Amino acid sequence: MAVGLAVAAAVVLTGYSDDGGLPADPVVERGRQVVEACTVCHAIARQDPPRVGPPLWGIVDAPKARTNGFGYSAALAAADGTWDAASLDAFLRDPQGYLPGTAMVFDGIADDRDRASAIAYLRTQAPR
Repeated sequence: MAVGLAVAAAVVLTGYSDDGGLPADPVVERGRQVVEACTVCHAIARQDPPRVGPPLWGIVDAPKARTNGFGYSAALAAADGTWDAASLDAFLRDPQGYLPGTAMVFDGIADDRDRASAIAYLRTQAPR
């Protein structure tokens, strides 16, 4: 009986992923929760329908302004490089400060751990 309760407590405390019952990574799970607010404007999963903002599926380490046909702001369309962890962190902290002129109307994520968690989650939303 005690073993059963311990297993049940472990399940409740760690959570389980959607892909086969393996324990979920708490950082990635926190990131999923943080990114949930982004779904108002952005499609996250590959199968999600388009929204007002560009899709975020596969965004980590992808080129900036990568979605053909999306109407990026002039500032983002002119941005060079890729959305690596450092650039995503800077953009998510202060979108207007990182990329003046961006059309993203979002104040940013102030908490360092929440930004890191969001990036960890977005990294899981990519081709495998």
